[in-house]
Amino acid sequence: MFFSKSFLRGIIVMLLIGTPAARAFADEASGPLGMPEAVHIAVTHDSALQQLVAAKAVTVANATAAGTLPDPKLTMGLSNLPTDTFAVGQQPMTMQVIGIQQAFPAGDSRALAQQRGDQMADSQQAAIDARRLQVARAVRLAWLNAYFAEHAIELTRANEAALEQSVAIAKEQYQNGKGTQQQWLRARLALADPKVREIEFVDAQRSAQAALVRWLGEDASRALTGTVFDLPSPPTYRVLLDRLPMHPVLRQADAKISADQTGVELARQSYKPSWGLSLSYGRRPGDDAAGRPYSNMVTALVTFSLPLFTGDRQDQQTVSARETLKASTYARDDQLRQLKQELDDDWARWQDLKQLNALYAQTVLPDSAADVTSGLDAYGNGSGDFFEVIRAQLGDLNAKLRALRIQVDTEALKAQFLYLTGEQG
Repeated sequence: MFFSKSFLRGIIVMLLIGTPAARAFADEASGPLGMPEAVHIAVTHDSALQQLVAAKAVTVANATAAGTLPDPKLTMGLSNLPTDTFAVGQQPMTMQVIGIQQAFPAGDSRALAQQRGDQMADSQQAAIDARRLQVARAVRLAWLNAYFAEHAIELTRANEAALEQSVAIAKEQYQNGKGTQQQWLRARLALADPKVREIEFVDAQRSAQAALVRWLGEDASRALTGTVFDLPSPPTYRVLLDRLPMHPVLRQADAKISADQTGVELARQSYKPSWGLSLSYGRRPGDDAAGRPYSNMVTALVTFSLPLFTGDRQDQQTVSARETLKASTYARDDQLRQLKQELDDDWARWQDLKQLNALYAQTVLPDSAADVTSGLDAYGNGSGDFFEVIRAQLGDLNAKLRALRIQVDTEALKAQFLYLTGEQG
């Protein structure tokens, strides 16, 4: 059997799935994955978001149905049929009846039921907006965690290469009698530290990758873009605080409160009578004693309920509606306080990170790099301590990793501020 070249290429790609070669092939085909694209993919394919959209459509349809009159009823039958002969024309009271009935709910029940449904649809729309924000925040944080792990591994491996050179130098000097065995052993021990960190960062990378797979599927295997600074900086604290009431979570709660207020009014309508109207036409077959046909009959009836005993139904329904409204109001207040607490905590952390970013950029990183350079120069001139070189190299790795962590945490806070202000960015 012969196969086409395209078929064989497809088989080879399938066999390489999960290998670095396959990932490189996918990266080349799709390009690097940036944070905005990752958010777009996740929001577009989020099943929970699609579920909320479908639920809103259900609510809108039910609201429209709730505002219409009940279907009229058609009645047909025989009235006053004698039971001795069951003859239709035997008695003048026997009628062939056809009629129509229409019920009218109490008070403004229909309009209020439709209004409440529309308000619940508004609440669900806010829930959709909130879900979009939650997905965007989760994807941004997962992307940032993957970015940190990837670049931390790069920094650690670069430090390993520098320490491996120091270990080689210490070993050579020990073998030539110019160094001590302790220097060589300490250099090997120092090399173990970044190796342990690399293992930890690889594990963190797998966890971050798993989080991305949840949101992005196969796109999570693409390489990340090289830059992390995609998110806008937050406005002032006062602006952030003023925007909190417009957050979708609170808009959802506000719409729920409005719907519950309408629910109270709807419960009050049960104290009013519901109405019914029926109209029927009765044909009387047969003739009277004079041979004349019986006259036909028309019947019109009006019915209405009598809400006289309201203690066990109407009163309880009204109490239930009022307590539901109270519960929604308290829940909204709690959500506002929770968002305010998150904002206060994040804003304090934001101020600290701004200072740390400036400190590391202006002092820690330059001094750390200079410490390594001066230590190597001094050791090369014979005036420095070998252990100081090792210490400087490990210290430089710690400084770079800490600076990377600060940068990533800064972007994570920007993502949190975008969520709190209800902006996807």
